Amino acid sequence: MLENRQVEQAHAGINALALSQITINKLRENFIDIDKLCQECQTLIENHDKIKLLSNTRNNLNTTLKVC
Repeated sequence: MLENRQVEQAHAGINALALSQITINKLRENFIDIDKLCQECQTLIENHDKIKLLSNTRNNLNTTLKVC
């Protein structure tokens, strides 16, 4: 009984990790899309300094996600 519960908990943990990985991959794809849009619009936007700060924040978050 205890072994079955431990196996079920292990499976649940593995499933949670798999779902987390899918979510992280989607986030990375979204960050890439955001990066492309920022590059395309860079010359058209008046608030480039704010966007650059947001880009740096995104890069920091992306680096953090890579550690996971």
